[in-house]
Amino acid sequence: MQAKLSVRTRLMLSALFLCVISISFADEVDELIEKLKDERGYIRKITVQKLREHMDARTVEPFIRCLRDENYGVREEAAKALGMLKDMRAVEPLLARIKDEYWTVRQEVVIALGELKDARAVEPLIGCLKDGYVKDEAAIALTKIKDTRAVEPLLACIKDEDWFVRQVAIIALGELKDARAVEPLIGCLNDDYVQDDAAIALAKIKDKRAVEPLIRCLKGTFVDKEVIIALGKLKDARAVEPLIACLRRPEARIRWAAAQALSELGNVRAVEPLIFCLSDENDAVREEAAIALSTYKDARAIEPLTICLEDENPDVVKAAVNSLRELGYEPSSESEKLAYSVVQRKWYKLASLGKPAVEPLIGFLRREDWRVREKVVRVLVSIGEPAVEPLIACLKDNAAGVRSSAARALGELKDARAVKPLIACLEDRDAHVRVTAAQALGELRDAQALKPLIACLKDSDRNVRGTAVYAISVLNDFSAIKPIIGCLKDEDWWVRLHAAEALGAFRNARAVKPLIACLNDDDFRVRSTAIDALSEIGKPAIKPLVACLRHKDAFMRNRAACTLAFLKDARAIEPLIACLKDKVGQVRSEAAWALAQIGKPALQPLVACLKKRDPNVRVAAAYALSELKDTRAVEPLIICLEDKDTHVRDHAAIALGVLKDARGVEPLIGRLKDKEPSVRCVAASALGQIKDPRATEALCACLKDESRQVQNAAVRALKELKDKRAVEPLIACLNDKESYVRLAAARALGELKDVRAVEPLIVCLKDENPDMRATAVYSLGKLEDLRGSDPLIACLKDENADIRAAAVYALGKFKDPGAVEPIIACIHDESSVSKVAVKVLGEMQEPRAVEPLIAILKDENHEARSAAAEALGELGDKRAVDPLIDCLDDDNLDMRKTAAYALGKLQDARAVEPLIARLKDKGSVIQAAAKALGELKDPRAIEPLAACLWDSSWHVRVAAVMALGEINDPRAIDPLKVSLKDNNQYVRKAAEEALKKIER
Repeated sequence: MQAKLSVRTRLMLSALFLCVISISFADEVDELIEKLKDERGYIRKITVQKLREHMDARTVEPFIRCLRDENYGVREEAAKALGMLKDMRAVEPLLARIKDEYWTVRQEVVIALGELKDARAVEPLIGCLKDGYVKDEAAIALTKIKDTRAVEPLLACIKDEDWFVRQVAIIALGELKDARAVEPLIGCLNDDYVQDDAAIALAKIKDKRAVEPLIRCLKGTFVDKEVIIALGKLKDARAVEPLIACLRRPEARIRWAAAQALSELGNVRAVEPLIFCLSDENDAVREEAAIALSTYKDARAIEPLTICLEDENPDVVKAAVNSLRELGYEPSSESEKLAYSVVQRKWYKLASLGKPAVEPLIGFLRREDWRVREKVVRVLVSIGEPAVEPLIACLKDNAAGVRSSAARALGELKDARAVKPLIACLEDRDAHVRVTAAQALGELRDAQALKPLIACLKDSDRNVRGTAVYAISVLNDFSAIKPIIGCLKDEDWWVRLHAAEALGAFRNARAVKPLIACLNDDDFRVRSTAIDALSEIGKPAIKPLVACLRHKDAFMRNRAACTLAFLKDARAIEPLIACLKDKVGQVRSEAAWALAQIGKPALQPLVACLKKRDPNVRVAAAYALSELKDTRAVEPLIICLEDKDTHVRDHAAIALGVLKDARGVEPLIGRLKDKEPSVRCVAASALGQIKDPRATEALCACLKDESRQVQNAAVRALKELKDKRAVEPLIACLNDKESYVRLAAARALGELKDVRAVEPLIVCLKDENPDMRATAVYSLGKLEDLRGSDPLIACLKDENADIRAAAVYALGKFKDPGAVEPIIACIHDESSVSKVAVKVLGEMQEPRAVEPLIAILKDENHEARSAAAEALGELGDKRAVDPLIDCLDDDNLDMRKTAAYALGKLQDARAVEPLIARLKDKGSVIQAAAKALGELKDPRAIEPLAACLWDSSWHVRVAAVMALGEINDPRAIDPLKVSLKDNNQYVRKAAEEALKKIER
């Protein structure tokens, strides 16, 4: 209903304002740039801050000018803005301000130069390392530029008296990875303030000289875990024994770090000590030891790891399972296989085992987190009847999460044995358990639950009350209507909403008056639901709602009219027509809309209203007839075009445009000479909607109208008519002094696609208005005439980024081989242009773009990387496979997702294993990987995809099901059969389709 209201509102707004069309193409950015000339410094500073929000390339030059502003605050904000824009034109101007008298300005300049990452800034930034105010920011900036000229100056900084400066310098040296820094960094290992940063930096440089100094650090009373991790990354055998010794340290963080470091070293001497750590008192140490043992492939670890399968900590169990898999462990007996399936969480296998799997699964409910319990519940539901009694027993478990999960499962199983135990749960001490029990009783639909659920309407928890209302409505017992009516006065809106919804489901006349009272509720969601409920009840609600149309409160009259619109009952016509005289405009609008919804029975009464004395009634009737869309209203509306009231003529013209009846053409052409510009505007727009060629000449004449708004409306109408006779007049409009007329004409010529417009549009590419240039570019792209190719290539150097992006897009339409290299050059432009260039190159299927696009996959901007990955998928070139596989490990989720989709399109078997690894990623990435694996059709993906059928997201489950269907392997049948019982309809439907494909 909300969607309907929003559409109606938009239609009303367009009807109200078309009569006074006033379109302004004033650009906010240009206005703000003009404000930078204000004589007041604080105004200029605020303006720079506002401009910064736009991230518009047009602001670069103004910001550069602001670097010379007399107000230091303006200079400071301008430097910050230029750093965000990352436009290389700013480098030299920023360097000119690097010695500004105010340290805050110098600081922002240094930060901005770090963002720009230009080598020209290295020497000046090195000079800033002696500036006490900005030396830390200078070191950070040099870290980003990564130029080895900074090494020696940064080495000097690690002796600074400020520990923060020392820290920043050390981090920078680690990023630069220069061997000259090794000895000085080794010296920093004795500095308590920066010891851990020095260790990290040495690990990044990977120089063997650091091994002994780092080992010496392990002998102190306080050992930082970063030192231990650094030794692991250096991969030197000398560190093995010292690290093994760290496994016996009292600090858990040290034992954990040592286990992690030993996994990097891979030395067999660590196997026994790591096995010993599997019984450590700390969960994280046991987990890390289990992970480390997977790297050794040593059979001695198998038995200790199998003991870890019974660990209380699920993360330890998971690590043990993964390690055992790496070690090639296979259980021997049936009981071991069952236990191993449980800890491996192979849910579909457990579901196929049936009754033997119930008890182990119940064990999972008792010791796992809610995410695992969700999956266990689904497995138990799929097992069915054997799970009922064990689940009933779980309703008395000490853990609230177990009780709640069991209640939910019993609700899905719909077994009558669960009714009384679930009723008992309605008095559980935990509110979430009470909620789940109420929900389950609603699923079971047993009359025994009615009174206990009614008692829950007084529960202290709002969620319990709301869920109880829902469950009672499902039972459909009319004796519950009175208690639910009482809930309409609940203190919580959520409960009132559910009560209104429930009363609508009952469809009983007793609920009408209480629901009408709800139309005055404080919360709009309750009011909206009450309208829906009254609509569900239907005829019994008509008379009370009609009475509400006379309510003293305009809001109540408004809501009553709105509700009657949904009921669509002819009895409401006369009362609604009376409302067309209401003193409140919104009530008139709602009544008109309601009459339109009633349909044909309202036609004649509305036509009669066109002759009423009150102009407001005539306007509302015209609007309602436009909504009614009945062509019998055409002749009466044509008469209204002669009405003495301007607004009536406006709305009559609007209605005729909506009705699109050819009879309205000549009368509307006549209105193009109306004395009121608003009427001429609306008439032109209506003729554009009707699209009758008879209007072309008259609309062309309007291009010379004294009103700019009328001219603009005529241009837009001619665009809709697509009549070639309009081409020359529209070309003439390209010279109009008003920019928005020129813009509309340029757009219209693009739609008409007449080659006569090519040369005039090329001239427009030099228009001083950037919007005009951009529109001309788009229109030339639509014309696809090769005469436009070279001028558009020239536009790739326009100062405005939007125009450069538009030119790239337009050139993509031309498919001109000569444009390929210029477009490739644009992938290094700023992001708004680069993204379009990358997309266009993918669509052009141009092999020359492959290598440049592969290079973009390493860009710092994740949007650019993602666009390049998508384009490479479209190009289908196998050279992109390995680079895209690397992108599956990208830090950015969208990038990983796009890379997965692209690899699916490339159809290369090298991507199978990496994509399988992504099935353990986050939701949208899993979906993309599943889809790609389905396209690759490799049977290696069957089991990993089957595991995804138990994901908490139904979107992921659908993707996995569809992928299994695409692979079309009989081994997927059992997992898919389990999905036929999924609690989500889309998963069930997808499983049906997938099974049909396989069994075909």
